Amino acid sequence: MSRRRRQQRLERVLGTPALFATAYGNVGSSIYYALGVTAVFALGLTPLVFVIAGVFFSATALTYAEGTVRYPEAGGSASFARHAFNELASFGAAWAQMLNYIITIAISAFFVPHYLSIFWGPLRQNPWDIIVGAGVIVVLVLLNVVGIQESARLNIFLALIDFGTQLLLVLLGFALIFSPSTLTHNVHFGTAPTWSQFFIAIPVGMIAYTGIETVSNLAEETRDPVKSIPRSIGWVAVAVFAIYFTLPLIALSALPVHHIAGTILFIATNAGIIGASRITYSMATYRQLPEVFRRLHPRFKTPWLSLLVFAGFVSILVLLPGKTKFLGTMYSFGAMLSFTVAHAAVVQLRRRYRDEELAFRARPNLRFRGVDWPLFALFGGTATGLAWLVVVVKSPGARYVGLGWLVFGFAAYIAYRRWVVRAPLTETIRAPIAMGPALALEYRNVLVPIVERHESEEAIDLACRLATERGASIICLTVLELPLQLPLDAELPPELEERANDLLDEARAIGDAYGVNVVGRIVRARRAGSAIVEEATRRHSEIIVMGSPRRKMRRRTGRIFGDTVDYVLKNAPCRVLVAAAKQAA
Repeated sequence: MSRRRRQQRLERVLGTPALFATAYGNVGSSIYYALGVTAVFALGLTPLVFVIAGVFFSATALTYAEGTVRYPEAGGSASFARHAFNELASFGAAWAQMLNYIITIAISAFFVPHYLSIFWGPLRQNPWDIIVGAGVIVVLVLLNVVGIQESARLNIFLALIDFGTQLLLVLLGFALIFSPSTLTHNVHFGTAPTWSQFFIAIPVGMIAYTGIETVSNLAEETRDPVKSIPRSIGWVAVAVFAIYFTLPLIALSALPVHHIAGTILFIATNAGIIGASRITYSMATYRQLPEVFRRLHPRFKTPWLSLLVFAGFVSILVLLPGKTKFLGTMYSFGAMLSFTVAHAAVVQLRRRYRDEELAFRARPNLRFRGVDWPLFALFGGTATGLAWLVVVVKSPGARYVGLGWLVFGFAAYIAYRRWVVRAPLTETIRAPIAMGPALALEYRNVLVPIVERHESEEAIDLACRLATERGASIICLTVLELPLQLPLDAELPPELEERANDLLDEARAIGDAYGVNVVGRIVRARRAGSAIVEEATRRHSEIIVMGSPRRKMRRRTGRIFGDTVDYVLKNAPCRVLVAAAKQAA
């Protein structure tokens, strides 16, 4: 049964291929509008702009890889800032992310009718591009309210098709239409583009790279973050950098720079809608927004109000002017600010927890005064911070609207915290748990450590029965204990990881029988007990369900269960429920 279950559920295994496919499906599709928007500013220097933006992205990718492995939870830069600084800084990063997602939805939907204008010419012009774009947003929001989402298998398929198509375009372009003379004739330094246009084009060019947040948001559903997250981010960085360097060369060889038209796939709009609803739900969970925004639909169990307000209403308001240059610079405003916060958070985490052993430590680093300073984060933070300042200084529209967005957000946050929550602005507070099936997502942090013994099956069975009653989903955790002589990111025997994956597949099979979503995770640690406690603390788990063989009480030690269970019982930050199996022989 285990093998058959595994074949049917491969699309739910979030390893490196699934993470890469999902991220690239989001990032890779943005070439269809990022190229056009960037070329408006950079003109013939568009390929150079993408190279510079790619260097910045490489540093950002390393920052997100380390931060996400360290805190494998949804939120990205907002999560990093929460652990490195405080809740106020986390809100600022989350509010900037919200702006990113809203602009993603608006700019992606705006170019959908341009893409479809091959069938009907007026779709390329106002007001039809705006009307159809708004219609696309409405349709996708309603689909997401119902709960229709792509599976990992479909994401892999779409990513392969997308990457294959772009690769084919590059190969055919170099063979048939690549013209170095056309490229050089398009460049007039200081005139077309002006230096001001060139510098602002760099942060605009990073429109293409902000999908790196996608990997971070999927961290909670990743089996082995230490292994899968850095590899998937590395794959995305290489693939995207290759495409974004070569495809503009072909496009500029084929057309004069002022005729480049952008297109976009529906998946990019949908990714923005999903992201907007997810970050809103997370903010409401941490009392950054009113609790009403984490309210789930009683039937579909989706955050319908978040979808309707932020992904729908606000995005359509942003779309209505139909100004692509404005949308591009606004996107850069939010993205550069969010990236800068992420870099600063990783630097602060290195300084604040200088002696903590990291499962994944990105490189290069500089050892100084007892701290391994992350050079990639220092460089990346400086670059994205300067890029954000360029947008603020050189783009009046983005300056006033973007700063206005931040002022409005912080004012609302302060008012909500002081007069509704009645809590300090910097204190991390989770919203109280409300009972009932209408709040199904609230219980995704039920933690079940599993081992290769019968008592683990009883623990999963008990957790599934609790989950069925409360509409929860479960995190099943397998701990790989490594001796001190091995680093935590050491290569392990394939059969060890295979056994861990088999355990998680068995857990999913039990969950399927109950109709409960079971998410498998693999964690590397020195001791299983401390790893379980750290995971529960990191996830703010409400309860840990553990299996243990029932043992006779020893007169001297007074132990009833095993060492791991005893350790968790003494040190867990939440309730612990032990499913005791039959007495061991």
